[in-house]
Amino acid sequence: LPQGVFTLLADCYSPTCTRHHLCYSIACPRRLEQQARLALAAAASRHSMLYGPSPTQGSPLWSTSVPKHIVEATPNEEKKRQEVLFETIYTEKDFCRDLTILEKLYIAPLRAPGAVKDAFIHEVFGNISEVIRSSSRLSSALQRRQEEASVVRGIGDILLSHAQADFEPFVQYGGRQPYAKHRLDQELARNRPLAKFFESRERLPESRKLPIQSFLGRPTTRLARWPLLVREIVKCTQGNDEDKQDLEEASVTLKALLARMNAATGKAHSRIRLMELSDATGGAGGGESMVRELDLLSSERDLIKEGVLKKRSGTDSVPYIVFLLDHMLLITKKKTVKRKYKIHKRPIPLEMLSLEIPEEGFDAAGIAGAGGIGGVNPLVVGGGGSDKLGYPLVLTHLGRSGTVHILYAPTASDRRQWREALEAQRAKITQARQVFAARSLSLDAFRLGNRVQCSSMIDGGRRMVLGVDDGVYVGEVSEGRLHRIRRVLPVDRVVRVEVLEAYSLLLVHMERHRLLMAYPLEVLESESAVDKGRKVASHVSFFKMGVCLGRTLVCVVKSSGFNSTVIRTLEPVSGSTGGRKKMFGSLLGGSGKSEALVKAFEDFYIPAECNSIHFLSRMLCVGCTKGFEMVELESLNTQGLLDPADESLNFVLKRENVRPVSMYRLMNGDFLLCYDEFAFYVNRLGRRARTHWLVYWEGHPDSFAIRYPYVLAFDPSFIEVRHVETGALEQIIPMGSLRSLSTHTDAIH
Repeated sequence: LPQGVFTLLADCYSPTCTRHHLCYSIACPRRLEQQARLALAAAASRHSMLYGPSPTQGSPLWSTSVPKHIVEATPNEEKKRQEVLFETIYTEKDFCRDLTILEKLYIAPLRAPGAVKDAFIHEVFGNISEVIRSSSRLSSALQRRQEEASVVRGIGDILLSHAQADFEPFVQYGGRQPYAKHRLDQELARNRPLAKFFESRERLPESRKLPIQSFLGRPTTRLARWPLLVREIVKCTQGNDEDKQDLEEASVTLKALLARMNAATGKAHSRIRLMELSDATGGAGGGESMVRELDLLSSERDLIKEGVLKKRSGTDSVPYIVFLLDHMLLITKKKTVKRKYKIHKRPIPLEMLSLEIPEEGFDAAGIAGAGGIGGVNPLVVGGGGSDKLGYPLVLTHLGRSGTVHILYAPTASDRRQWREALEAQRAKITQARQVFAARSLSLDAFRLGNRVQCSSMIDGGRRMVLGVDDGVYVGEVSEGRLHRIRRVLPVDRVVRVEVLEAYSLLLVHMERHRLLMAYPLEVLESESAVDKGRKVASHVSFFKMGVCLGRTLVCVVKSSGFNSTVIRTLEPVSGSTGGRKKMFGSLLGGSGKSEALVKAFEDFYIPAECNSIHFLSRMLCVGCTKGFEMVELESLNTQGLLDPADESLNFVLKRENVRPVSMYRLMNGDFLLCYDEFAFYVNRLGRRARTHWLVYWEGHPDSFAIRYPYVLAFDPSFIEVRHVETGALEQIIPMGSLRSLSTHTDAIH
């Protein structure tokens, strides 16, 4: 159905509009009534001996202020133009008179010794003196032009010359007015004598029963009215004369000034609301840490949107006040005393917010019980049916602190506004904080359910080998995209592939059969080489390739029990690439004429379940349930990396069920240890380094990558990017069903 507002039947939107004073807006629905009242008020109004005629006295029309014969001789179109010009000039004069009333009735008495502090006058009235001087100059120039002739030739040149210099103080004043009103309201609430003084001023005839707030708002409404007046003058101006060109040029300047003032005013309103919100949430359920995290008083903070959304509570609904900040979404519940807000759950960083508008008939209990929405886009929009409570939004806080909030907007339009505001602000903050950019290599290469598990680059990054659920694939990389993808090995559940180009060797780990297989690289080119694959090891949990003791080694991990792991270290045989037809006759040597591909280097045992291996120059570091264990390959001596005598490491040494995942050595020799819950530094002696540096991950990462100066943590729902020196959270990259494929090359897959 058509929806809209018939303005002539509605009240004016301006808070300063009254029936007894001409509104600044030409489109005001009260305008005809106001003009009639102004015309009749001349005889009834009382004169003020001190301040002269009031704004409601005198003729408000050009046609009644000039001789009748001039009116009759003037064309109708010009009459309209003269009426608008006349209104422009006399309303500017009235505006100056109101500012004079403000200065003489209010400011001057307040400057008297002992009245109020000068700081209060400055905070409330700001640069009103500059505004008065600017407006007086403009009004005087307009009146001089009006006195030249009964039919005013134009005011474009006057406006153009005054537009920038004389209206600049209005921008400064308007930008500060919300602070002035806030300060005035605070003082009136606690200073009764001052409130009585303002009430007495309001009763004076010159004030026309208008409160001080009405006079304080005059400069902003006057600047807002100027573009409308100029537009009407231009509309009534025939032809394309010089005055019209001057008016159009002045209009551009005025609109730019108005836009600046509105932006500053909006920012000021936001700052005041943030100050009020800071006061209202301080010490209110949720703790000081969450209030500090919000950082509401920061100069960078901005309030984008706020509103009331409902939440189901049994058979009833509970209203929640939701605040969309520039960096977070805050959900609060209003307390019954002292205008306080109770923070409901932890504030949600926008990068970690998933928004879903569910289809009609969705199961709210099922979503809430699941603890999250797995595998969804960070901002997904569905069909969006309604409920008795309203129109649902499912808000999910991704990561370790993940919580699902099902809130209801009162209307579909309100829900759409929330969605659009969230999408826009999230896109803005994502772009501003972008360190790494995500790019799709291929969108439709593999069918749903056939998951890519791992990858490895070859030919200097020109080709990529992929391990997929149904085999090994190879594709060409060009201009950031993957092309000509084809399957080269039809094997089951490939979870890791490694390419040793120097040895023309492809290692493939098949999880289903727990086999580690070796193939010649020619398998990537010819199907006939498939049969040349040979088993390297069975019962393999995982394998890792790296360099230690100056040798290229392949560590094959076999978990033989819940707390037992055997690690076999193999070394490719140099020079074995000479005879491709013979090289796979025997992988580990033995009888026959075939030359060996790999040879056993060392085997060792770890009395714990192993989940990662890291290569150092002379040692291996094994991540296991006991922590990080250091193994010296030459002697096979094993000892824990962390020094148990260092009490500053008790937070990890005395913890159970923390999983060591990755270790990185930085240029200064310190080691960055990444667990699934936190990360910290130790030195080469295993003692805590950089004791101030301790990061708790936002998510549950199962793998990591380092690109100095950043460390990336891969959670199934997002990538967390932190600075390795400061620990600061630099970026969140939301993903769905995320899996780290390869982190060895410049591009992370």
